[in-house]
Amino acid sequence: MPPIQRASWFFSTLIATALLHSGAALAAPGAEDIVRQCGNKIPGQDLKTRLTIELINKAGDTKRQEFVRHWKNSNGQDDIMSKTLLVTTYPPDSKGVAFLRWTYSPGVHKHDAQWLYLPKTKTLRKIPIQDLNNNFLNSDLTYGDMAPRAVDDDTHTLVDEDADFYIVESRPREKDTLYSKKRVWYKKGKNGDECVKSRVEYYDLNGALLKTQAIQWENIDGAWIWREMQVKNVQNGHATRFTIDDVQLNIGLKDSLFTTRTLKRGLSGT
Repeated sequence: MPPIQRASWFFSTLIATALLHSGAALAAPGAEDIVRQCGNKIPGQDLKTRLTIELINKAGDTKRQEFVRHWKNSNGQDDIMSKTLLVTTYPPDSKGVAFLRWTYSPGVHKHDAQWLYLPKTKTLRKIPIQDLNNNFLNSDLTYGDMAPRAVDDDTHTLVDEDADFYIVESRPREKDTLYSKKRVWYKKGKNGDECVKSRVEYYDLNGALLKTQAIQWENIDGAWIWREMQVKNVQNGHATRFTIDDVQLNIGLKDSLFTTRTLKRGLSGT
């Protein structure tokens, strides 16, 4: 779908409630409403950026990877929510290695499809994502962390609120999970469109804090683009920094770019 300039219906509900109950204190929106409005932002119709991933070990040593990242909104066609193509530009010995990923809509409950292309051997392999708890590109985020979740996949509780944030605790309904709960800070805005997820705490199955995630956002022509994410595993000291630069928004990326045929043919010029 195109960038959405939407007024938050739950904020409208609050206004209506205030009119009906003059003088009453204004209640916070429900936790599910907050997650629905603030949790998933659509970064335009398509996007081309440079993605840098820095892997930082406990001693502070850093390993850098750089990619040209292409993303396209599939609008739910064939149950696909979006498609992503990553083409490695650094380090030199990995240049041209490409990852193609089709992300299915949350309600479909289907694992994403992913392919790996190795230019040196001109080999294309489909990579089964059997375990969503596997790390994404050796980072501190898992494939499950990167995939969108349906609001009904979790139970949500508004545990705190201040002038700047709603703090929502989300517990997974499924039993086969890496986390016992997540605690999410949603930064308030003038309306639902400006409300964004800014911090996440992930707790292990024993209830101990496992890792933290901080997200910085930018609104470009009505589309919300995350510009930097920092993730730290507090149990082992490893961290990952994701950075996006050279943003090109709504440039008309073709569906044909996000196919295995394109990978086989070559990616020069992308």
